[in-house]
Amino acid sequence: MNAELDLLSQAALKGSAVLLAALVAGWALRRLAASRRYAIWMTAMLALAVLPLAMVSLPAWRVIPKSTLPPDWMVLEPKEVVEAVEMPAEASAVAEPVIQAMPVTTPQPPAEPVKPVWTWNEIIEGLPMLWLGVAALMLVRLAWSAVRLVRLQRRVTAGACEEIAAVADQLGLKHVPRLFVGAADAVPMVWGVWKPCLLLPCGFESWSTEKRRGVLLHELAHLKRRDPLALWLAQTVKALHWFNPLAWLTLRQMRADQERACDDAVLRHGVRASEYAQALLDLSRHNRVAPGLALCALTITRCAPVESRVRAVLDAKCSRDALTLRWLAGMTALAMLLMLPVAMLHAIEGPKLRGRILDRHGVVLAETTKEKVRHYPLKALAAHVIGYTGKTKHDDPTPMGRSEIEKAQNEPLSRGMDVKLTLDARIQSIAHRAMLDAGYERGAAVVLDPRTGEVLAMVSLPVHDPNVFIPSISQANWEKLAADLDNPLMNRCVRGFTPGSAFMPLTGLAGIAAGIGEQSFTCEGSVRYGSAEMQCWIQRQNGGKHGSLKMPQALVNTCSCFWYQFGNAAGIEKIEKLGARVGFGTRYGISENESSGILPSPRWMKENQPNNKWSEGYTANTSIGQAMTLATPLQMAVLAATLANSGKVPEPSLQANKGETIWRADLTAEGLPAAQIEQLREGMRLVVQGENGTAKAAQSAKAIIAGKTGTAQNWRRIDGKRVEDNHAWFIGFAPYDKPTLAFAILKNGGKTGGGDCAPVAKRIVEEALALPADGSGEVKAVETSEGRLNALRKTSWERFDKRKAEFARQIKAAQAACGQDLVLQPLQVWGGRLSIRGEASGMIQALDFRKRILQAARAWQVEWSIPVPETLSDGQRVRFTMEAEDASPDAKPISKNIRLKTKSADAAIHPNPTLLKNWQTLQGRAGLADLPATAVLHEVAERDKPGGQHGGFVSFTAAKDAVRTWLKASLSAERLERGEQASAKLGTRRLYLAPQQCWIQVQPWAGDTERVIAYWSFRILIAK
Repeated sequence: MNAELDLLSQAALKGSAVLLAALVAGWALRRLAASRRYAIWMTAMLALAVLPLAMVSLPAWRVIPKSTLPPDWMVLEPKEVVEAVEMPAEASAVAEPVIQAMPVTTPQPPAEPVKPVWTWNEIIEGLPMLWLGVAALMLVRLAWSAVRLVRLQRRVTAGACEEIAAVADQLGLKHVPRLFVGAADAVPMVWGVWKPCLLLPCGFESWSTEKRRGVLLHELAHLKRRDPLALWLAQTVKALHWFNPLAWLTLRQMRADQERACDDAVLRHGVRASEYAQALLDLSRHNRVAPGLALCALTITRCAPVESRVRAVLDAKCSRDALTLRWLAGMTALAMLLMLPVAMLHAIEGPKLRGRILDRHGVVLAETTKEKVRHYPLKALAAHVIGYTGKTKHDDPTPMGRSEIEKAQNEPLSRGMDVKLTLDARIQSIAHRAMLDAGYERGAAVVLDPRTGEVLAMVSLPVHDPNVFIPSISQANWEKLAADLDNPLMNRCVRGFTPGSAFMPLTGLAGIAAGIGEQSFTCEGSVRYGSAEMQCWIQRQNGGKHGSLKMPQALVNTCSCFWYQFGNAAGIEKIEKLGARVGFGTRYGISENESSGILPSPRWMKENQPNNKWSEGYTANTSIGQAMTLATPLQMAVLAATLANSGKVPEPSLQANKGETIWRADLTAEGLPAAQIEQLREGMRLVVQGENGTAKAAQSAKAIIAGKTGTAQNWRRIDGKRVEDNHAWFIGFAPYDKPTLAFAILKNGGKTGGGDCAPVAKRIVEEALALPADGSGEVKAVETSEGRLNALRKTSWERFDKRKAEFARQIKAAQAACGQDLVLQPLQVWGGRLSIRGEASGMIQALDFRKRILQAARAWQVEWSIPVPETLSDGQRVRFTMEAEDASPDAKPISKNIRLKTKSADAAIHPNPTLLKNWQTLQGRAGLADLPATAVLHEVAERDKPGGQHGGFVSFTAAKDAVRTWLKASLSAERLERGEQASAKLGTRRLYLAPQQCWIQVQPWAGDTERVIAYWSFRILIAK
């Protein structure tokens, strides 16, 4: 339930309770004077107006005092607590999609069943709009009544009556109302808040003096009591509470007692009851109420039945006391005293539960339990899209969004509003399981609806379970995530990768824009640009060539030579312009961690590589998606959607656009020939359906799929070694004639796009098209699994970590033997690593302790790294560190091929495996570039470490130019510029924020050298 509907339902329920109490009180006090009963009704209507404001303005802390200590579940787990990682016995359990029977003979998807116009959830969610619409109509009715009264004043004639001033003076009125004379059968009435008016029928001069005085006393009594203002307020409250029949009944009772209270005022001023009763009867027989219900809404005219008024006038036992200020104040105080607790019941329930995150069909992706704990019922499914929450303060349980949708939509979620995404949890589940079943360990899949740009699925592997961040992540869990070499926290769907041949459709669009879409180019096996000879894959494979080709055939054959020439003929400016129209080199704003990728051009090179000069060779490489080109799977999916739409570029979104599709561009409207775009689409169809297509594995009897494969060369550093880690791609759309799905599939560490990604795309398309249109189907939670690199070390590490008690016992014995002046920090054992930190009274005691530990550790099977102890500011005590790495035969020790130095000694020492592992973890987490070839790694002294919760410190020195090149390769242009601007006040030191809360600090070193200190921060991901 959203916040508006919750407020509406609460106001209706509590308002009914207030009105019911007033009606019961009015019935019980039916013998009370009419003026005092009227005060009950008016007070109830005012309470109804104030109630929603009181509900909103009364926070929970005014009712329930905060506890001084946080609950047990809010306490951060200590760092030394290590939790076991549960490895699932098999792949993640993902729901089997509901497959409809489809005829094999037709390539078209089955006809979708008719979806009801309104679902029950939509009706419920539409109730606030229904309330607002009817309330607006009621308020318009009041405004129309005011307009009609102005028109009435223009139609009737002004009159004069000497008795009005005398009666007004008798009643104590400060302002005599203006008199208007209407038709002979017009009923006497008054209206107006600031400029009161009185209407009397024509011929009132012929009335008897007693009758005329009685009518004037009655009408002017309304003005004395401010009844026109009360009527305005009551009618407005009724308009806002039009759905509540008790509001209508209360208003009716108020109008009746208004008339009776004025009747009592007439009798109190000496008019005989019998004569006044006769006057009422005469008026009812010979006069008519002003026509039109809208006009009557704001006029004080006859409302109560005349018979009941006459009986009340003639009843000698009836109380006719006037309303006193004391009675009104007491009634108001009593009403507020009773109404405020009713309003505060909402606050007593505590703060609003954080709103839910739902998929397009209402499947819950994130919710808050009754215990006020954030919960992600589908666990790792869509974790990179949803994000997670954290506590605002250590003693405040209120969650705050810390990443992705939880952070971007924190304000409405905090108000209790639900946020609905465009994701289809069923398609997300299908894509996730298809990738796992195909053996994906690292990769991404993005599925869009090309007709709207809505993101239907966004899968990134490996995944993490956001529930481990609730209420705050433990130190042990965070270290597990940070040390995972496959980086499960990174959303690969919005990170840049070399697209390879899958980029060629964009080059095709650029060529069409340049007017060369139908031009032929000849592949002789290679093309020479300057001194570089750029080959086609067919020449490298067997020395062959493709000959003369046009765009569709070049797409099917992935002929590099064709696209080298085609791209240069189109010009890098056209490629850059078309790429920007689709979204390459820019961000869609769909994620806070979204990368813009790189669409290289002369302008880009001038800004990022000023020492290089753009050439035709760079254009050729860019044309085939190689070299410096980086694209995100989301950008590639938008490119596929553009081809699916025959040139219309959708704006991707994770939240529904309320039925209004936003288009980034319409290429055909900008001049690109539709026929040539269709040739490009035909080429993508032949990539899958043709005899020589590279994506034949995507052929389906259930839908015609069109697409483009790609394989981009890439290398990854593992254990200090550079290993091949190519990116395999397949982008496309389906069904070909009327596309409803556009996708981009990426496998890191793949072999070919056709072999690795095309079968996954086929499965996603077939199963997604077979899903019921009504959104039905089961979606199960997805468990996390460790990557291959981490699993290789896991068994040995677990055995090592279980020996913590043994290590601690021998370390304490060594500490006791060295004396009480030796102080140790808690022992840290995790992930096959052991860390001993402490302070000694002097260097001799520190060396003695180290000697004893090395003697005790002979049977531990570890490899030590022992930095030089650091003398503290007092000149006597020293701080020391001893790091050990599991060196058992099956522990797969880290490679020792990187030269390390300490800052203090500046001499080569035994390689530090902990320092090297920190660098590998930091590099994988933040996506940093490889170290410069001349870089020298250093340890970071404690005095050089920034304050706060930081970890994983790595430092290296290199030449200024090498550091600058490394920064540009590691950071986006936006992050680099932001760091330069923010560092203007830091003097010679510069500070940059890399992805995933990693920081890079650069400062002058010796001569033309700079020192870089990189580290990560716990301040965001671990709540204090």
